Amino acid sequence: MKRSWLLTLFTALLLAACGETSSSTLPSLTPNDLNTAQTDALKLTLPYAGKDFIRDGIGEVTLRSTTDGDTARFNVGNQNVAVRFLGINTPESTGKIQPWGNAASAFTKEKLLTATKIVLVNDVDVFGLTDSAGSRYLGFVWYQPPTGGDLRLLNLEIVEQAYSEALLFEDSSITPYKDAFLAAGEYAARTGARIYGFRNDPSFDYSDTVYDVSIRFVRKAFGTTLPLEDKFGEKVLDNDGNEIPFTLTNSTKLRFQVVVVATIGSNAILRDVFHPDSNGNYASIFVFTQYNDLPFSQPGDVIQLYAKATTFNENVQLTDPIMQTFHPFYPISLITRPGNADYDEVLATNGMNGDYEPFDLTNITVEFPNSFAPYNGFFVRTRITIRARPINPDDDLSGDVTVGEFHRKDANNNMTLYSYYYGTEVSFNLRVDGRMFPYVSETQFELGQSYEVSGYVAPYFDNYQLQLHNGVQITPINS
Repeated sequence: MKRSWLLTLFTALLLAACGETSSSTLPSLTPNDLNTAQTDALKLTLPYAGKDFIRDGIGEVTLRSTTDGDTARFNVGNQNVAVRFLGINTPESTGKIQPWGNAASAFTKEKLLTATKIVLVNDVDVFGLTDSAGSRYLGFVWYQPPTGGDLRLLNLEIVEQAYSEALLFEDSSITPYKDAFLAAGEYAARTGARIYGFRNDPSFDYSDTVYDVSIRFVRKAFGTTLPLEDKFGEKVLDNDGNEIPFTLTNSTKLRFQVVVVATIGSNAILRDVFHPDSNGNYASIFVFTQYNDLPFSQPGDVIQLYAKATTFNENVQLTDPIMQTFHPFYPISLITRPGNADYDEVLATNGMNGDYEPFDLTNITVEFPNSFAPYNGFFVRTRITIRARPINPDDDLSGDVTVGEFHRKDANNNMTLYSYYYGTEVSFNLRVDGRMFPYVSETQFELGQSYEVSGYVAPYFDNYQLQLHNGVQITPINS
């Protein structure tokens, strides 16, 4: 014991003699001490004029959209590609919902939306060209602020602002950023700010409160403050009979009683069983199951589900569902399903509408892309005509993409089939999920031929698209 004590004392004296200081003697920091010293000092010295990011590993691009704190889409020439930022991993804000995920996403969005110039760079020999799925390019993102001046490395700034740990562990002669990342991460951690704090995100709902609501309410209330409504569409009142102002964020815990109308890969389309609109239509919504199958996913299954709401491509959807039937607090459960002896009785007793048939969208007036807006989020049956692939594809496929005369397909079999709404020249593309079963192949379609299909209507940038579902019937229409 004495020898161990003497050895420790000798080691401490030796370190002090060498000028080394333990972390315990570093000045204490607070969240107010966050800075961007490393980002301010680092400069982009590589030439990029006339270069192409995909071809040359560096090049100027323009922003198409942001996904979250560490992923965005950029226009590279006539391609739009997804890019995963190297050296960082911000909290989730799309699939899983985590503290500081929204703030990290908003930080990245603000920097890129206001940038006057964006340059992507990557050392492919060190970091590889794409992520493990082959669907996102990898890169460092340099941007010029609206005030001008030198370009700044966004990946590094995200670390300095405590939205991500420093996860750059390799260096290269092309992108020698490792030391700056490690220094930035060590300093940010000492401040205890944001991801390094405990339950300190003011926008995150850390409570265990669960709200019984309808899909219709979620669609109109997400991201804003409205009087709280229950699953029947009735205002919820406090003990004094007053309406309760309610702010719905993507960390709010929600409980739904819904009917499964279709599945898309492992994901699902759900529809209200209560609270129709004035035309008798029940609201539907897409639920992202994070590549896990719902335990109850047959069309017509009436279930109780716990999930959260979020947006993807500006469209409200559900995410982070609890999938365990044995969860001690929030289990998913089957209320009834077609074929059960008491199916009709259960629906009638609870005042539920279990209809899961698609809405008829075969005969509406379509003059502009926005003509589909009233049907956003509807599960529909409709008609389309296959059109030629445009020169500048209006889809989000990237990575190793194959093309045909009327389609594009990525390495994971996600596919866009280019089409018009039947009888018009208004874009209404078909989207095929690579995990669909049975898989819908481009060989089932012909250029110029019209078909009746069913799926989920969702906005995509300036247009709308139809997401085909598992087991979709594709019926040719004879002219």
